Formats: sequence, C-alpha cells, structure tokens
Amino acid sequence: MERPLARVRDLVGLLLVGMAFTAALGAPFLSTASPTAQRLDARFETPGTPGSPFGTDDLGRDLFSRMLFGARVSLGVAAFAVLPAMLLGTVLGLIAAFGSRLREELLLLPADAVLSFPTVLLAVAVVAVFSYGMFSVTLSIAIVFTPVYLRLVRAEARALRETEYFQSSRALGSPWRRTLVLHVLPALGPRLVVQTAVLFALAIVIESSLSYLGLGIQPPQPSWGLILRDARNYMAVAPWLSILPGLAIAATVLGFNLLADSISDRWSRR
Repeated sequence: MERPLARVRDLVGLLLVGMAFTAALGAPFLSTASPTAQRLDARFETPGTPGSPFGTDDLGRDLFSRMLFGARVSLGVAAFAVLPAMLLGTVLGLIAAFGSRLREELLLLPADAVLSFPTVLLAVAVVAVFSYGMFSVTLSIAIVFTPVYLRLVRAEARALRETEYFQSSRALGSPWRRTLVLHVLPALGPRLVVQTAVLFALAIVIESSLSYLGLGIQPPQPSWGLILRDARNYMAVAPWLSILPGLAIAATVLGFNLLADSISDRWSRR
C-alpha cells in the first residue's frame, strides 16, 4: 500500500512542477492576450469568458496571460537565485570542510549571522538597500540561501572525510581535486538536489511575499505575488483574481516539496 501512495505522490509532484515550467516556458505561445494590455471596457470579466479563460482584472488585463508570464517571472527569480546560491554555497562549504580551522570559522561566522535573521525579513532588508525590482529580489534570495548550502555541504563533507573510501583515496596519494570530483561531489549530489527543490519552493514564496508587499517585482511586469497584491481590494467583487494565483503558488510549492520528498526517499533506499 505504501508504494502505490508513493507513486501517486511522485506523479503529482512531477505533474505540478511540470505544469509550472510549461506555463513559464510556453507563456508567449499559450497566452491569449498581452499580460499588460488594459481594456477598461472589459473590467472584471468572469472566468470562462470567450477570449479570457480566467477572466480579467480591475484594468481589464487578461488574468490567464498574466498568470502565465507571472510563472515565468516567479520561476525565473527562483532559478537565478537558487542555482548561484547552490554553486557558491557548495564551494564555500567544501572550503570550510577541508580547509583550516581558522578558514572554517571565518566562513561560518557570517553564515550563522545571516541564518539568524528571519528569511523574509532579511530579504526585505537587502531589497531596501539595493532598491526594488527583479535583480534586487533575486540577489536577496541568493544571499539568504547561500549559507544554507554552505552549512549543508560542510556537514556532509566532514562526514565523508571519515569514510573508508575517502581515507583510502587519500592514502593512495589521490590529489584533492580528483578526490573531490570522484568521491565527494557525487555523494553530495542527492542532498543538493533535495535541498534545491525545497529552496525553489521557498524562493517562490519569498518572491511572492516581497511582490505582494510592493518591494519585489514592479508593475507593469506581472508576477504571482503582484497579481495577488492588485486583487486584494476586489476580493468581494472578483474573488477569482485572488483565488487563481493563490492556487498557482500553492500548487507549485506543493509540487516542489513532493518532488523533494520523492528524491529523498529514492536516495535513502539505495
């Protein structure tokens, strides 16, 4: 019984993440109208209206198109924040794990300082320093996530140092670079993939939160958080303006978390 449920979980996770990336990559081809074009004579059209499958907002903009291009923005911010954070955090984590004690402490001190702040609050502070916009949001998320990878890689690499195959490789005179590439990085791979899936979900939440607060993506560029912000005053008149982007955020975050659970389970069974 447990395996069929796990297969359903895996399928749902892949389906939700696949739908999000399909929407993001296919936005120019799937959209029914310009995401920024205003039609004041077509305000608050309900979902199912011909030409506007998700209806329109208070300015007559097509909600379906805005959500498609919003997926591109939200996933793009997540990708350009998480992946550089993973690369930098991995390098710094390996330096901390295999370097001197002083070097380790010098790397861990600022990492612990960053991790001591609430995630969204620190992101808000970084955005306030670098002004609003996509670059600032991406940079703030990358700064927040880099210490997470640093801590993870350092802990895992220090554990790998005590394994027999690592000690044997070093005893045979294998260079550090060869040992890291052939033994350490492959062992770290599954952990990094799981952490990346989790942080992708968190990055989408942070970007949506910042945009909702008016500190992230700025009009007229659409994002899921900005769509929610624009809809907050019209929940009684046009509830679909809040429900649909809220469901998109929830479904995408759920998909990445299910995918992370799936990868973690498969790796733990090996």
